[in-house]
Amino acid sequence: MAGTSLWDYIFIRASIFLLHLIAPLSVAYSLVSLLARLPFQFPRVLQAWLSLEALFYLVVYLPLNKYLQRAAKHPVPPCRADRRKLFLKCHNNIPDPAQYLRKWFRNAPVSEIKRDNVKDFFWWAFLNTGDHDSTYDEELEEYTQEIEKLLGKKLEPGRGNAKCLRLTLEKPLTLTVERYGSVVAAQLLRSPEVSQHIGPALFIDPVSFLLHLPDVAYNFICRRPSQPNEYLLSYFGSKDIGIAHTLFRRFFWADNLLWKEDIRDHPVTVVLAGRDSVIDTKAIRAYLLGSDNWTLETTDLRDFGQKGDRLDVVWFQDLDHGQVFDEKRTRSSLVEIVWTFCKK
Repeated sequence: MAGTSLWDYIFIRASIFLLHLIAPLSVAYSLVSLLARLPFQFPRVLQAWLSLEALFYLVVYLPLNKYLQRAAKHPVPPCRADRRKLFLKCHNNIPDPAQYLRKWFRNAPVSEIKRDNVKDFFWWAFLNTGDHDSTYDEELEEYTQEIEKLLGKKLEPGRGNAKCLRLTLEKPLTLTVERYGSVVAAQLLRSPEVSQHIGPALFIDPVSFLLHLPDVAYNFICRRPSQPNEYLLSYFGSKDIGIAHTLFRRFFWADNLLWKEDIRDHPVTVVLAGRDSVIDTKAIRAYLLGSDNWTLETTDLRDFGQKGDRLDVVWFQDLDHGQVFDEKRTRSSLVEIVWTFCKK
């Protein structure tokens, strides 16, 4: 993020102004060049660039902008029919069934890949879990029979020594997320199937905590920028066509809200900036630490986190949103946290 000095303000505003001019000037120049003979000629490289900019604006940007304004389609919960459809698509596109199984089972001998082993693989591949539930026995049996038909033989009953690749169910990972990544983390941590495979977590400038407060929505969408950092966020963040589409048509705040209860089973460190221009970090810090003072002023707690049960809050008093990555000193503190988590 940019600073708040006069130079930063002039640089950001000038950059935005010039970038805003590229599309209209490119279109205007290209049209005039086609309709009249100009008394001057730009270098050919510049002419080609202006033509490409005009073409992109008219052919890509404007249609895409209109397309992305469609009404939001709310997510539909997965069901057995959808899982079966996915299974059949995969099933019908396996060129070598024997090699398919062997590779998914780390090149194990075919004799060690038995019925229960294959079902373990299907538990992960189509049900996203490693925990068995008798509710799905019939479905898993159906999938196993289909594989047997594809192989042209019956699988041996029982369980062999083969171990399948179940990427998301391997050793618990250390989750490191920053800013919008906390939205993805919220989905992962609230999923019983996925969260059990997540170990420690590091949140850097997270937007998901206390997302019901208006700060993120207001600062990203409604606020009229007045400072360099606000102009930077507005032009390069809020007004980006993909980000704007996500926020207005694909972002369901209740699905992305993260509470302390969602992280209580994990060692967690949350890194916050005292001058954050996007989120209310004082409120988030007070909430995470169980404080009643939601407007708490504090000094830089870079060298020692406030301890909760399994929760640390690291506070950088003089930093803005995202500035923790700007200096080697602060980046090193993040690396140290991740390294400590990974050694656990």
